[in-house]
Amino acid sequence: MKIPGTIKPNAYFWPSIQRLNLIYHVCPLRKNEVWRRNVRQLRQRLRIFNGRKIVAVVLGDDMEPCSSVRDEFGHDGHDIELLQLPNDPELRETATFLQLLEEVVSLDEAEATFYAHTKGNSTRDNALGAEYWRNAMYHHLLDHVNVCRDLLLRHPCVGTHKIVWPSTMRSPFPNRLSVGNWMFAGTFFWFRHDAVFGHPNWHEVPHDRYGAEAWLSTLFEPDEAATVFQPWPASEYPMPSPYNPGLYCEPRRDPA
Repeated sequence: MKIPGTIKPNAYFWPSIQRLNLIYHVCPLRKNEVWRRNVRQLRQRLRIFNGRKIVAVVLGDDMEPCSSVRDEFGHDGHDIELLQLPNDPELRETATFLQLLEEVVSLDEAEATFYAHTKGNSTRDNALGAEYWRNAMYHHLLDHVNVCRDLLLRHPCVGTHKIVWPSTMRSPFPNRLSVGNWMFAGTFFWFRHDAVFGHPNWHEVPHDRYGAEAWLSTLFEPDEAATVFQPWPASEYPMPSPYNPGLYCEPRRDPA
């Protein structure tokens, strides 16, 4: 068992990851197709997950039924486990995050889980930048899964778009949530089970709409978190907007 807070980046002392799980939040709004575009990005990469695949689908009057989400995953998602939960427009993906974590909890040192959500559902401006950002996260974290597995040998978590801010500065969260001093902007990431679920406070998700995004910073220091796609230096703050399409020199568009 590793002791939280004593991780030494670049020191190889963790076992290799063999089992890969998925936990995923879907907000299937009727008013747009963004959730479907997210699912299509994920669906074409489901083969990398050899563990459990758990999808939380939020329900409400303005949502597509759970059966539509099942249909969107198609035959590739035949073994996906769907959790049906009420939508919380205030907490958003944070509302289902702890339950998703509880579904996969273990201390298996060869196990890791990928978390993501249907990003961009509520984006009103910068839609093109949101698409490039979202698809870059799917690409770098899933198409380069072996790179992520290698990084998980010496880091408890791996993501993209890492932001680190001085503790003397105000939080960059839009609502000024004051938790930790770093995050993986966009809230797509991998984490090791032994490192996360061995931490005594893993279940303490901030009760806030940005709680899932801030969660890892409550467990680990900035230098314990690896990033596989970084459009700006991680220590640069304030950093450019991740919604800027110009950050993505080889943008990946949504599949048809």
